[in-house]
Amino acid sequence: MLNTLESDSTLRQQLTRELNHLLRRFRQYRTEADWIAALLDGVSHFTPQAAVFTLKDGMLRLRGQLNLALPDEFSFQVSSTAAFASAVESRDPVIALRTPGEVSERLSAPGPNERAQIIPISNAERVVALLFAAGDSERVDGNALELVAGMAAIVLERQANASQHAQIGRHFGAGS
Repeated sequence: MLNTLESDSTLRQQLTRELNHLLRRFRQYRTEADWIAALLDGVSHFTPQAAVFTLKDGMLRLRGQLNLALPDEFSFQVSSTAAFASAVESRDPVIALRTPGEVSERLSAPGPNERAQIIPISNAERVVALLFAAGDSERVDGNALELVAGMAAIVLERQANASQHAQIGRHFGAGS
């Protein structure tokens, strides 16, 4: 019993150390490429396959990927896929079958029960990116993916509101 508790404690410490490191990377990003690399590194612990798409004017454009072998210039209309369109509209994660109608021809999978998770990443009220994650349910941790995507969204919003954060810092600093 003691070995199990020690093992659980070690795993928990390792996970929290990695999540803390990821949060630091997100807070320090300077370019879109840095942000995407941190996002993909973070989700790589929780899914075997992933892709990050930016959303602009109804088009999804591939910005980075993990074990999917997609062409760099891959893009498609969000309205052409039910799962991506639903995630954008609801601003909530969507679990979908990996069929062409749900996730596009390129992201579809041959197995009849293959699933994917699409997680929107927002900056304030606007969805700016989507995370696509695929793999069997044993290897995909949807809660962890949502947490990592949430961290990514928070830093985007923080960067977008940098001037407000400076004002808050001056306000609290003045009273010290």
